[in-house]
Amino acid sequence: MRRQDDMMRPHRGSEGGAVSIPGAHSVFADTQALLNWLDESHAPSRLHSAASAHDPTRGFQEPARQGARFTTKVSQTDPCGRQGSAAGPLPPQLFSRAPQAEPPKPELSCDEDQVRLETLRRDVLPELQAKREELQVSIRAIEARDAEVRHQCAEAEREAREELDLLLGHLTSVETLKLSVLGREWDVRTEVVEGVNDVVGRSPERGVLNVDSMRAFLEEFPDLCARAETLRSMSLPHVEVSDEIPFEVRERNRNLQRATVLDTMLSAKDVCLWTVERQARQLARDSQEITARRAQMAAALDRCSE
Repeated sequence: MRRQDDMMRPHRGSEGGAVSIPGAHSVFADTQALLNWLDESHAPSRLHSAASAHDPTRGFQEPARQGARFTTKVSQTDPCGRQGSAAGPLPPQLFSRAPQAEPPKPELSCDEDQVRLETLRRDVLPELQAKREELQVSIRAIEARDAEVRHQCAEAEREAREELDLLLGHLTSVETLKLSVLGREWDVRTEVVEGVNDVVGRSPERGVLNVDSMRAFLEEFPDLCARAETLRSMSLPHVEVSDEIPFEVRERNRNLQRATVLDTMLSAKDVCLWTVERQARQLARDSQEITARRAQMAAALDRCSE
């Protein structure tokens, strides 16, 4: 017991300084930390220590207690920080001195990386390259088809605009001709109406003329009569303007509808004729088969009669 108690005390040299022993300093520090923690956590044991302070056998029992305490607590932990079968938690000084190491992470070797890289190059990359080539061919085909569609639409638009310009030009010419004829007739009739209004305006009313006015009217009377006679005998030109407006688009649509109906009727006629022809051929085959069986039956009856 004295040896164990001596192990717990630091060794001093000749000069009074502490001498560190290799391998024993860390064990002593960890053991001292455990003893301090046990003294703090077991407070009731201090009362028992105070009561036994005047015990004459205290000098013999204290080294034994310290030795047992040292033996028990040292068995609960080792200098590396591994816990034993202690019931309570360990002091934080122990964990701060010897922290637990993290578990090592799995590392991939260079050989495994090379195998995976070779697998990628051998299996995945060829398929991706083939897929890329296929998609590029498809993209080029789509681009060619897009250009063809654009060209066809532009050509159809150009033809439609040419046809529309032609139709509009024809319609404009017809409109100009008809409007010119109607305008000339309107001008002639308007001129006659203005002449009649002039003659009527120059004729004085009854009982209104004085001597001077009557003398002036008599001077203008021959010209007024000639003007009135001219207006009466004037022949008005009359040109019949037909109401036929070239609705070429409407007529074309009507013709297209007729052509569609005729095509449908012709298709139905062809189907009917083909159906009748097949039925006629089937009837001919049936008649031939019936004739052959009749001949066979006649031959069989002849053999039976013999």
